[in-house]
Amino acid sequence: RSARATASEHPPSRPAPPFEDMGNLCSSKAAEGEAKGAKVLIVATSADKMGEHTTGAWSEEICGPYFTFLDAGMDVTICSIAGGDVPIDAGSLSDQFKTENDKRMIDKLACKPLKSTPKLADLDPMSFDAMFFAGGHGTCVDFPTDEVGAFITKFAGADKVVAAVCHGPMSLVNAKGADGAPLVKGKKVAIF
Repeated sequence: RSARATASEHPPSRPAPPFEDMGNLCSSKAAEGEAKGAKVLIVATSADKMGEHTTGAWSEEICGPYFTFLDAGMDVTICSIAGGDVPIDAGSLSDQFKTENDKRMIDKLACKPLKSTPKLADLDPMSFDAMFFAGGHGTCVDFPTDEVGAFITKFAGADKVVAAVCHGPMSLVNAKGADGAPLVKGKKVAIF
């Protein structure tokens, strides 16, 4: 159920920012102690409808990364496009899809990190070391905007890590590189 944006023209041993593999950030740097204290921003959708379809964020695509980063010693902030409570797609919490990370978020934290989230536009992208765009169908509504594109453009321009999962790469639609061309130009990007 997941995919990630990576730069395919670089050797796997050292992907180039801004599409550095978040798994490498979490595992290899964590093992070396470099990830501890890194500030990571997880961006979630605020859209709870896609047309007439009730949707939101896919729970595991927020909760899994949240606990991976947190357990690696990182400082994690979850925000959403409009701020407030993150809408969660009910299907992602059905018996078929509910994960241990989802249960941990619900049972141990009472979903507090998903409530009263800051609005993306109110945050300074330069105050984070890495940015992760969570998935879910809601992203099809509020990720491909000029506002999100400008936020990523500024962040990526500082050679910082940008990653996304599943529908999260919708956030890259309006992001630009330093040359003004689409940030993803010349790269292979996977999206579901």
